[in-house]
Amino acid sequence: MAVALAFVLLMGGTSCGKAAPVPAVRADAQIGFGDGYAVVHSPIRPSRIGVVVIPSYDHQASELVGQGWSKLADARHFVAIYPVRGGSWNAGLCCGAAGIQNRDDVTWLASVIADLSVRFGLKTIFIVGDSNGAMMAERLVAEKPDIARRVAVWGGAPEMPLPGRWAGYIASYDGSEDKMVPHAGGVSSIIGQRVLIRAVTDLPRWLIGASIKLVTVKGARHSPVAGWPEIAWHELSP
Repeated sequence: MAVALAFVLLMGGTSCGKAAPVPAVRADAQIGFGDGYAVVHSPIRPSRIGVVVIPSYDHQASELVGQGWSKLADARHFVAIYPVRGGSWNAGLCCGAAGIQNRDDVTWLASVIADLSVRFGLKTIFIVGDSNGAMMAERLVAEKPDIARRVAVWGGAPEMPLPGRWAGYIASYDGSEDKMVPHAGGVSSIIGQRVLIRAVTDLPRWLIGASIKLVTVKGARHSPVAGWPEIAWHELSP
């Protein structure tokens, strides 16, 4: 597995003509894991907390950087982990090629998280996802209940094949105007496929024993609202 870690030292001039050192800026690491990879953003003084942010369907790590997760990691000193595996996740009923192939994304993600926890000295893992990534986060803790104790998702639904017992806390946010993954569930057309979407309110039946907070944001649609990383962090952080 190749690890690409780089450090850049920026030098600025002073009025007396001498170069003044500026603290090093750590570049993102892209680490390969079989047919996928993870981008890791570590702040200058990282804590031992890792936040695994699972991207939505047909998106890469750049989606999560654009949402503001790397900026928040710098401000809150956690290590941000963005796993990517072919643009879709097998969350059960949804979605894309990963679902059609019944690919084992649970084992792959658990392996990635275990490896990076050792590499970066992480003791606490939080998990975040939106849309297909949210569904995957829910399936992950249902099948690997010891992997994380706190989860925050946007635009998800319990799509996992079987219920799981999990004693953690999940904050599930969605938009009142979400037509793709509607709060009440139903059959939705996703990337040309008809997909059964379970109601968000069914989550307690699928994450048995979990502490669950359901929040529907009035007027919001399927994509996370501005400021979503800070909202999620508020739900995750002790």
